[in-house]
Amino acid sequence: MPNASGARAGKSRRRATETGYRLSGEPIQPTAPVEMRSYGIVPGVVQVPPGGEPIVQMSDANTAGGYPKIAGVLEADLWRLGQARIGSQVHFIRSSHAEARALDHAIATYVDDVRNTTQMVGRALKTMAGR
Repeated sequence: MPNASGARAGKSRRRATETGYRLSGEPIQPTAPVEMRSYGIVPGVVQVPPGGEPIVQMSDANTAGGYPKIAGVLEADLWRLGQARIGSQVHFIRSSHAEARALDHAIATYVDDVRNTTQMVGRALKTMAGR
């Protein structure tokens, strides 16, 4: 059940693969019957099948699906879900597009810093080996 901030908690289940990560907890039920045609999906999309247990599409996501989409996991956070232990609590927090872009930028900056540091260390090791 979502709280006032829009956050939702769930528990990971044993049915987790590179394709999808099914969450257990209080089932999500639509307020009205929903029939949908298949549509393209990408990693991070959260779908809700008739049983009400959300499925987060992971790195090898299906290419099409017909369950209602209710949310998306930011690309910057998708790896965390993939590393979550079976049975661990996971929390979903509503974020804005601007927050998602800022997170992407922060991660890109971090990766660039690591790349630059690696190059500097490589040059220093070569210099030390040449002595």
